[in-house]
Amino acid sequence: IGLLYWYTETRDISLRNLLTPGTPIVHIGDITHRVEIANTDEEREKGLSGRTNLENVDGMLFVFPDTAFHSIWMKDMLFPIDIIWIGEDLTIINIEKNVSPDSFPRNFRPDRPARYAIETKTHYSDTFGIREGQVIILPQNYIED
Repeated sequence: IGLLYWYTETRDISLRNLLTPGTPIVHIGDITHRVEIANTDEEREKGLSGRTNLENVDGMLFVFPDTAFHSIWMKDMLFPIDIIWIGEDLTIINIEKNVSPDSFPRNFRPDRPARYAIETKTHYSDTFGIREGQVIILPQNYIED
């Protein structure tokens, strides 16, 4: 029970939502991460803007229409984040840590072309040992050929 309590508290999610099916899952290493999906232009542009935190999920998965040097900005962001950039081969290619809302209007781009990105709360990548070179597993319906 203590471990379950710690898990829900460290991820800002309720036990009820943890047990609710339907939230897409991403696997990085041996850890499962619950994500929202941003796969339309409108969803990607808005991202996490205007929110005070990540409720009920660990991050937001951005699914881009192609592999390129996509950029992310902090317009209307209210909390710092980590940005995890993922290549077409599902390998983490770059992690931008502790990106502050004060950095707007700066754009953040990966070192190499990316097909996906995950925005998480700041220090998330360090907390869960996420590092460049790791392969991730995405929900199959968001992997495009």
